[in-house]
Amino acid sequence: STFAWFTDSVTSGKNTIIAGNLDVELYNVTGGKEDPVTEKTNLFIEGALWEPGHVEVVNLKIANLGTLALTYKLGINVASETGSVNVYGNPFKLSDYIKFALIDGNKEYGTGAEGRAAAIAAADAAEPVALSKLTVDESAVLYPKDKSDTDKPSEKYVTLVVYMPTTVDNKANYRAGEALPTIELGIKLIATQTPFESDSFGEDYDTSAKEDVITGTSDWFDEDTYNTATKYKVDNASDLIALQNAVAEGHDFKDKTITLEGDITLSNEWTPIGDSDNPFAGTFNGNGNAVKNLSITNPDKPEVGLFGTIKDATVENVVVTGSIDVNDAKTTHIGGLVGKMDGKSTISKITNEVNITSELADIAVGGIIGEMGAAVINGNDNTIENCLNKGNINCPNALCVGGITSCVYGGKLDKCVNLGEIKESSSGMTAGIAIVINSTVTNCYSLNISAVKDYSKDVIPQTTDEDMRKPATFVDFDSDVWNLVNGEYPSIKY
Repeated sequence: STFAWFTDSVTSGKNTIIAGNLDVELYNVTGGKEDPVTEKTNLFIEGALWEPGHVEVVNLKIANLGTLALTYKLGINVASETGSVNVYGNPFKLSDYIKFALIDGNKEYGTGAEGRAAAIAAADAAEPVALSKLTVDESAVLYPKDKSDTDKPSEKYVTLVVYMPTTVDNKANYRAGEALPTIELGIKLIATQTPFESDSFGEDYDTSAKEDVITGTSDWFDEDTYNTATKYKVDNASDLIALQNAVAEGHDFKDKTITLEGDITLSNEWTPIGDSDNPFAGTFNGNGNAVKNLSITNPDKPEVGLFGTIKDATVENVVVTGSIDVNDAKTTHIGGLVGKMDGKSTISKITNEVNITSELADIAVGGIIGEMGAAVINGNDNTIENCLNKGNINCPNALCVGGITSCVYGGKLDKCVNLGEIKESSSGMTAGIAIVINSTVTNCYSLNISAVKDYSKDVIPQTTDEDMRKPATFVDFDSDVWNLVNGEYPSIKY
């Protein structure tokens, strides 16, 4: 067969090195030379002819040039990408077909067909993934050069192999007259001080060392690539702050996915992501990780939570811990995860351990979602499913209080559990799951307090402690999503 293969410009794009006050350097190793990598370094062949069997090998060195031991994390990102339509009339992206792998050591595979085959074989043995998966990261500890030895290196060589498998056919061949598919790759290196340092102070004097805090002006968000980028990775609190700032500036992240790469511990007063004027509209996938130590005491917007307001968004697979103690009169909605959800939004696989306290009246408070938007009025179609609240709520004057969400004006809740202590509001309505108005609630259970109320009438009563520890209670729950063990409370699998 004859294939009309395209020419694609794959460059290093936005190389980012975040090191705080640490001295770490990334080098491109070529022809016996080691050149520092900058933001503009082209690590890949410009104008490369990407066809089955094409392979590029990039040799890198990460070196600790400072006086403190550090942990680094090296990853590859798709900074931007434009898809196309293949000869079969199907949409496609290069990132679905180009694969990559990170291999330890400074590897050389030779040139010609034999060299290409050797490089691909090495990558296959290293369990490569498609660029679209973005799951491969290289990480290790590097020590100061004057304290390094065989077991404690100050530098490390890695080899990056990027290639298109020979098995790819016209699925990645764009059709005549369609847009040229493009892709831009970036290398990201993050260094943090490791909680181990061998020197005159002993080997554990800095066990409390923390990651250097980068402000919300982090290079994580790039205005120039926002319109074409579809995937973002959040590695630390600085990235999360950068997301908050970007949404506040009017970037709603619609049709974009933000993935949490590991647990994040917040250390300062948190400003919620999004508000009623600039809601978050993308997909936030916690990837089973946690945002810890959320603390909000003095919010500047009415909607309070990790997220303030979301609209037509998805938030999933995340654990949130911390506390919210708010008594500012402008506050209207409080939730551990989201203050208010609107449009057609979905909340799924959330574990909330945020405790909420407020003396305010006329507020809507939910353990996970402050309020599930007014579908009756605005035609919203929100969904909350497979969520667990373990946070306690003490809001004695609130208008509506619920363990999962407060008042539900349309939409649906399914397979949700409340284990938190929800104190009754003397001024409004209280339920373990939610107060419902024209809504669908199924397979929901609450400990210690009636699960669901329709105004003041119980629709679903509370579940006893004994039954809450029986798998048989949760007959319709998915065992792939929930841990259901006899004698234990249910929990979500991540």
